Amino acid sequence: MRGKGAILLSLLFIISAVLIVPSAESSNVKAESAPMPTWNVGDMWNYTASLDNGDITGDVSIKIASTETVTTDTDYNVYNTTMHFTYEGTVEGIAFTGIMDGITYYSISTLAVVKEIYTINNDYGIYGTYYNRTITTYNPPKDYNQFPITVGEEWNVNVNAHMEWHATEGDGESDSAIVENYECLRTDSVWVAAGTYNVFVINSTTEKGSETAYYSSDVCNFVKSEMYDENGALTTEMDLVSYCIGVTPTRSVSGTVKDENGDPISGATVTADGHSDTTDANGNYTISNLSPDTYTVTASKSGYTSSYQIVNLTTFSANIDFTLNATPTTGTITGHVYVSGTTTGIQNANVSINANCYTLTDANGAYTLSGVAQGTHTVTASAAGYASSSAEVSVTAGQTSFHNFTLTLLSETGNISGRVTADGTGLNNATVTVEGAGLTAQTNITGHYTVTGVPPGTYNVTASKSGYVSSTQTNVAVTAGNTTELNFTLTVSAEQQRGSISGTVKDKNGNPVSGATVKAYNASDMVAGTAYTNSTGGYTLSNLLPGTYTIKVSKTGFQEYSMSVTLGANQTLTSKDATLTSETAGGEGEGAEGGAGIADYWWAAIMIAVIIVVVLFVLRRRMPAGRRIPAPREEIPAREEVAPKKPVEKRFCIKCGREISKTASFCPYCGYRFKK
Repeated sequence: MRGKGAILLSLLFIISAVLIVPSAESSNVKAESAPMPTWNVGDMWNYTASLDNGDITGDVSIKIASTETVTTDTDYNVYNTTMHFTYEGTVEGIAFTGIMDGITYYSISTLAVVKEIYTINNDYGIYGTYYNRTITTYNPPKDYNQFPITVGEEWNVNVNAHMEWHATEGDGESDSAIVENYECLRTDSVWVAAGTYNVFVINSTTEKGSETAYYSSDVCNFVKSEMYDENGALTTEMDLVSYCIGVTPTRSVSGTVKDENGDPISGATVTADGHSDTTDANGNYTISNLSPDTYTVTASKSGYTSSYQIVNLTTFSANIDFTLNATPTTGTITGHVYVSGTTTGIQNANVSINANCYTLTDANGAYTLSGVAQGTHTVTASAAGYASSSAEVSVTAGQTSFHNFTLTLLSETGNISGRVTADGTGLNNATVTVEGAGLTAQTNITGHYTVTGVPPGTYNVTASKSGYVSSTQTNVAVTAGNTTELNFTLTVSAEQQRGSISGTVKDKNGNPVSGATVKAYNASDMVAGTAYTNSTGGYTLSNLLPGTYTIKVSKTGFQEYSMSVTLGANQTLTSKDATLTSETAGGEGEGAEGGAGIADYWWAAIMIAVIIVVVLFVLRRRMPAGRRIPAPREEIPAREEVAPKKPVEKRFCIKCGREISKTASFCPYCGYRFKK
């Protein structure tokens, strides 16, 4: 596969860019030199990478994993530096994703590369996968820097490299001599995603191209790397995104979470200022990788009361156990039932919420309802010979609510009786409520009702039923021993009066228009409904309240159509059709969707011709002298009259424009290599 070779070469080429450029401990990059750095296990740098002018992009993570000993021709104490590179892109028309993992062993004494191992796995989708593992050993170790690094210093790297590889297409090995020239050009300031840094600019060249690395002591690594091919074209970039150097020791907090009975609570959440863990089946938790600091550690779970403790982790890790109490889910209602107008309690009065939650009052008329679910409940008190009384009582879990009732002797009460109708027909199961008395009654099949035991007084009485607009009559007088007649007439609620509008949308040739948008706007110019025409041009706007609507029909390529429609209660309107007219001058039919013909744009052709003539005239006037039409021979000065050319005194890079040495083979600022 052609793409595999190109991809492999590109990825191997980035290895030198991924390799860590050793850095100085000094925080002042503008100093004239940088001393030998010391790395710490756990130091980490994250980069974004771009290869082949952006055809391949990905993220690179580099970390000092450990220190150890590596044996090649001799024993070396080294830093084990790991690299993880995830990428995706397209090469030679083949889209792929891949992962490169690497280990680079740096000599602790010189930071020269002793050995490196890289593994590449590419996924080509329908073409399968590609695998390559390459091991390279350097003799002597490959020294990227001369310490201390000094601006203007130049050094050479000459090593022998032995490489062996194991790939999908076969195994192999080879030896090669590596020659690289390095120079610290200058100090500069660069901006990357991680911030703005002062850097040393280090340029290296080989026969295959060059690399410019921007090295910062502040981050203990390079913050930017650019690679160029033999023609000076940029091929690879890496920019620092984040880093972690001088690793701080970490702490942890662990323990168990149990209930008040000592049983473990699983699934509890334990947090420490943004860090968290969930308890296992035994109630255990551990929160790791905490910076030395003071934390508020909180344990919580639904159904339990949360608990927290403050712990100091500046010196040691800690073990913190929690005991959570179950959160109450019920409350209590208590109070008395009295004879109306007195403080005499009524014994054996029934106080209930429903058939399953009730109690009887004691000799003093006291009652208590326990285990009542949290919320608002209708509580009713009743006793033989007395008119019942009801009240709405709110209950909070874990708390006690208080409410007293007063009951009136039936002989001292009156009644309210009547009928509830709608459109002249009695409504069954309508509710009549005497507000303030806590009394209700339901209508029978003919709409009649009677509320008995109403204490004398003046009340607001309401009749209601689902689907109808409630009706309230005020200042209804009730006297002892009498029945007050009270009738109600209810109307259907607006929600029960909704209707629909439907129709067909066609073009002016009678062809159905599918996919058109149909919207109904109410009197407030708000969209009350939206529909889309089907393959036959049909639409239906449903669930509309009674009223007058503006129906607007629209579709790309057609002029918007508008019509006014009045919808009654529970009405279904059909045949509200619309005819759309094409926006183009040619109308519907052949070419209607394609717009106007060439003849409709004759003016555009004339304008294009004029622009072309003007551009040609300007270009001819600006044509370089070497390309102008030569003057007639008699106008050319004789050879002996031509002034001799002066020697070139200065030379400038054709890429970055900076002045350079007349004898330089490449630009020391941008790395561009000049062709011979």
